[in-house]
Amino acid sequence: MRGYQVVAVALSAIWLGGCASQWYRGDIRDAEAKRRQLVVDRGYCEAAAHGSVPMPQIAYSGSNSGSAQFHMSGQSFNAYSGTTFANYSGTITSTPSAAESFTQGMMEGAALGSVLAARKAQKAAFRACMYAKGWSDEPLPEPSLPSANRHLDNGRFTVADIQVYESNQARWYDEGKELIRIFPVYQTSDRAREAFSEEARQVARQYPDASNLEIMLTAHDTLVDMGVLQPASPTPLTHLYRRAIGGDANAQAELGLGYSTGEYGLPINDRRSLSWSRMAALQGHPGGLFGCGLYLFWGKGVPVDRIHGYQLVARAGGRGAEATDVLRGFEQRMSREELRAARDGD
Repeated sequence: MRGYQVVAVALSAIWLGGCASQWYRGDIRDAEAKRRQLVVDRGYCEAAAHGSVPMPQIAYSGSNSGSAQFHMSGQSFNAYSGTTFANYSGTITSTPSAAESFTQGMMEGAALGSVLAARKAQKAAFRACMYAKGWSDEPLPEPSLPSANRHLDNGRFTVADIQVYESNQARWYDEGKELIRIFPVYQTSDRAREAFSEEARQVARQYPDASNLEIMLTAHDTLVDMGVLQPASPTPLTHLYRRAIGGDANAQAELGLGYSTGEYGLPINDRRSLSWSRMAALQGHPGGLFGCGLYLFWGKGVPVDRIHGYQLVARAGGRGAEATDVLRGFEQRMSREELRAARDGD
């Protein structure tokens, strides 16, 4: 999947979250062809669902008591005018009895329940129809990450072997949420989101080897330069984010730490913390190595791996990090076999 498709998938999933179900299909590769086919299939399945489960009508039954007419005459005496005679007429509308009101309420409640049940059945019929046409409302499995996350042939564990995300889609989704958090304009402006999606496509075509993070930041900056977006006041977080995407290992390690402590107003997020720590560790940064080692040892965001977690923290200690006490704590929790393997392989 190309970079501009990455952005479109990730950000539309975030921005449209909570709206209608997202539908996925893996046998149609072209995005425009997939969009057109979705329109056709949704229209057909909606019509089929409504036809198979007609919606009942809510009926109202009026009172059986009805109204009654009355006529009467009478006389009255007044000291000045004497005795007078008059005729009176009118209509009396009776009030339903308590029993009648209860019965009517039961009838209306039953009718409403039928409507809700029909709506539920329609949704089930629609979903079954979409399944039959090859669509899924669950994200399809994505190819594994590039070779940087495959184990090396020489058998020695490296930071590159740490797989933070189980799929490319999960990674793109988290990176998109991160962009929205750092540049809040995309949370409130439909125009900004539409302009961003289009610009990201252009950037991806122009720089096919750029990372998703580079595509998103470049697209944002281009919109600011063009005057589509107003430049936001820089903050320590935006400054750190830009440096990290630019390859600054110190900034990458700092972002990794921020996602583990909540610094800079960041949410606690193990995967984003490990992802940024891994970027720094790939450059040999002691803070990045230390962070990756902790996450591996305790199995936060990744499967537990005490041996390699120990090795990475030890490697961070060899590059200047204060690791002695942490390693001693690790050793108390490791078996002899684990500790021997960690020390022999380091």
